[in-house]
Amino acid sequence: LLGVYLDKFLFIKLWGTRVSLVLGRLCTLFAEGAWRKNTNDADTNPQRAYLLGYQISNGSFAFNASYLKQTDSFEGTRYQTDGTKISNLRDSLNIGLSTSIGSQHSLSLNLSRQHDTAGQKSTFASLSHRWRINSKLNLNSFVTQKRATTERSTSFGMQLTYQMGDNWNSNARYQN
Repeated sequence: LLGVYLDKFLFIKLWGTRVSLVLGRLCTLFAEGAWRKNTNDADTNPQRAYLLGYQISNGSFAFNASYLKQTDSFEGTRYQTDGTKISNLRDSLNIGLSTSIGSQHSLSLNLSRQHDTAGQKSTFASLSHRWRINSKLNLNSFVTQKRATTERSTSFGMQLTYQMGDNWNSNARYQN
C-alpha cells in the first residue's frame, strides 16, 4: 500500500509519503517520510521526519514497534505559557504489547524511550487494564512511570465509562 499527503495551513506546508507492506498474517511493515516547511522562516530547507514500524496481531495478542527520527526543528518552535522555549523531540523508540483475557479483560504494556533537542533522555512505561463489566460499563485502570534525566514520577488512575446510547457515554476519572 502506498499513500501520499499534502497539507497547507497558515504559514506551514507539510507533505509526506507512507509505504505499508502487509505480509499476510505474519506482520505489517511500514515506513513514512514527512517534510515540513514554515514559509515565514528564513531557512529555506524543509525539515524532515522518518518513521519505521512493525505490527503483528494474532487473535488475542498484538505487538507493535516503531522508531521515529526527525530534524531538530521539524515540530517548529514551541513555547510554554511563561514564554520559555520547549525542547523538541529528536527521536523515539516505542514498543507496545496487548492481550485479551477472555471477552471481559485486556492488558497492555507500552514502553517508550525518547531524546529531545536539549539532550534530555526520557523513558516511559505504562501498564493498563480494561475490564468490560457488562455491555454498557467499562473500568480502565493504569499505572505509568516516567524517568527523565532530572526527574522521576509515577502516576496511576482509573476511569469508569458508562455507554448511555449509541453516540453518548458518561465518564468518571481519577488520576494521581
